[in-house]
Amino acid sequence: MSLLTKRSSTGDIVKGGIIGFMIVGVLAVAAHLYTNYGYSKSARFNNLTFYYSDEVQENYVKTIQSKMSEYILIAEKVIGEKIAFDRIRINLKNNKMAQKDTVLSKGVYGYYSNNIIVLRSERYVIEGPRGDAVFYSPPDPVKTFYHEYTHYLTKDSGLPRWFSEGLAEYLAYKTLGQKDRKVLSTIKFNLIVDEKNWETQDKNLLYGASEAYINKIITQWGEESIQRIITESPGTTDFTMVLERAIGIPYLEIVNVLSK
Repeated sequence: MSLLTKRSSTGDIVKGGIIGFMIVGVLAVAAHLYTNYGYSKSARFNNLTFYYSDEVQENYVKTIQSKMSEYILIAEKVIGEKIAFDRIRINLKNNKMAQKDTVLSKGVYGYYSNNIIVLRSERYVIEGPRGDAVFYSPPDPVKTFYHEYTHYLTKDSGLPRWFSEGLAEYLAYKTLGQKDRKVLSTIKFNLIVDEKNWETQDKNLLYGASEAYINKIITQWGEESIQRIITESPGTTDFTMVLERAIGIPYLEIVNVLSK
């Protein structure tokens, strides 16, 4: 009586060791993603690293990647400088993860901070004590990404909030194909330039108004005026003077033109 045994050659042992090492490596990466960020998947694109957890978020990542080259062309034309790809991490968060985020939990759909862009991928919902709920408008992670990426590009420009938010909205919508988007606003220019109003007034109205005035500046004085403003702004606390130097006319005349 003999026992049936399976012999393994040295090659089989080596091959098995390599496969085992690869499996361990994959498991280690997955464990790292989940342990450190709470994500199960990641994707690299140029120097952008996306972290996400489900198929819906993955589709958002693919759409962002497909629009990136167009955004670069548009942004370089408006901002006026070649875009360098620094290492940026993009975190897509569902509602469960967003609730633990001190910024997203306030109802915003995305933000940029220290080379990290965070995007909410699901509709913001506030559940009431009696089982009722308030549903906010669905998020648009693709548009939000390009909005926040513009903040990254202009982070060292010292731009006031109205200009920064308006430019971010302008470039994001233009990238998504809404090149002829017309934004009408009844909010006076003096209201959006006052930083205090950004803490008390409706943010959606202020964002729309800021985009409208960026649109007016470009229509009236061309994209090169945006380039000059961004160039003149760093290190200057008087943005009134920046506008005058960049556009070439007194500030009151600029306000009169924008208010028409």
